[in-house]
Amino acid sequence: MFIASLHALVFAHLSLSTGDSNLITKGRQVYGSSLTSIRKTIQHPESADRALLQNAILIISMFEFYDACLAAHTELITIGQLEASGTDSNRWMIHAKGVEIIMKLQGPLTYLVWGENRFTYIILRDVLVILAYRTNAACFLNSPLWRPVIWHYEVEPLYSCAPGFREVR
Repeated sequence: MFIASLHALVFAHLSLSTGDSNLITKGRQVYGSSLTSIRKTIQHPESADRALLQNAILIISMFEFYDACLAAHTELITIGQLEASGTDSNRWMIHAKGVEIIMKLQGPLTYLVWGENRFTYIILRDVLVILAYRTNAACFLNSPLWRPVIWHYEVEPLYSCAPGFREVR
């Protein structure tokens, strides 16, 4: 699930970088299989690794940003054709809402300690604020329960939660 999401994002990035439309086609195929895996995982939440699920959904949202960009900037596809095909350039909001639900289920304490969840929180907080703005809703991160997460600070390098990654000096 996570690896398929990552592969889809890489194909989309390469397609945008190189202009090779075959890469986005491959990315969309991998995206579909990733969505199927995510759906199966959500159907059996008792055995789900929530951090892995959350990160897969985050990556799928990023893929959708790239995909919408590609669709809008391709000579073969116009915005009108994109909308007529049933493709929504705001699909990322659906996945961002899913991540919001997972975060609420896990609770704010999960995001205080450095690791995958804290790293995901740092990456996602802007997306969650934009989601709240776009849907004209209050952002749950501003609630009294979640404010300590916003202001929590540890002297720990950001790369510490990515094994194998070392700071280059």
